[in-house]
Parts: sequence; structure tokens; C-alpha cells
Amino acid sequence: MPLSALCCANARRYFRHPGKMPVGLIVGDKELKAESTNLSEGGIALLLHHALPKNATPRLRFTLPGTSPVLEVETEIAWADLKGYVGLRFHKRPRQFTGIAGGLAQ
Repeated sequence: MPLSALCCANARRYFRHPGKMPVGLIVGDKELKAESTNLSEGGIALLLHHALPKNATPRLRFTLPGTSPVLEVETEIAWADLKGYVGLRFHKRPRQFTGIAGGLAQ
């Protein structure tokens, strides 16, 4: 396999914007608090102080920096580690996420 094919096979689909913001997670009847570590059009990475159930599909509530509406989005767990970090993939991103790359870069 050519080197260029390996490079492209491992490329991320969305650019990740580093940044911290408070995020609420609703899992069943519980609401947990977390802090984002990065955000993209396809998902978000969080630092949690509680473990999520294995097949959880948390609903997130947060406000993008510099905006006022509270966004709610359904997610699924993409990955998690033993240090409390978790990656969540958005099921259907809100329309406010269209062009997020430009908005967060400012």
C-alpha cells in the first residue's frame, strides 16, 4: 500500500477544535457534569468524573463559546479511557454546527 494511502486512511474526518467548556450529560434519569477538551462537527471529547454505562447514549447540553442558545444533541460513545476521558459521536448534529470550523476558529 502506498504511503499516501496510509496517510489518508488514518486522517480524521473532522478538524478538532481544542477548548474547555462546561457540558451537561443526561444519561437515563441522571444529569452529570463534564468539561470538553475538544469539539468537532462530528463529536466531542470530554473529561468526566463518573464512568458511563457501556452502551450509554447520552444527551448533551452545552452552549458554544460566544453564543447564547443551549444546544441539545444525542450522542453515542465512540471511545473511553481509564483516566476519565470519553469521545462522543453526534447522532444528528444541530444546524448550528454547520460550519463550526469557521465559528470556533475566530
